[in-house]
Amino acid sequence: MMSNIVFLAWGKGPKLLMRLYQRPTVSINDAAQFLDITHQTANTLIQKLVELEIVQESTGYARNRLFVFKPYLDLFMEK
Repeated sequence: MMSNIVFLAWGKGPKLLMRLYQRPTVSINDAAQFLDITHQTANTLIQKLVELEIVQESTGYARNRLFVFKPYLDLFMEK
């Protein structure tokens, strides 16, 4: 739980999260470029978002994965 709080309070997590409200899909390469971090660091950051159920992987591929900010997009879907 503490690591989740740290993720949301410091580092690049909040910047990426705000970006997801503007563009609710992201690849690891997109995140690395946007945040000016390494591919490995971006992958770790996105995996943390997956663990927190903020994004989910949508392609099913091992490479060139795309992650979707599903909780946000669900707000715009008809029920």
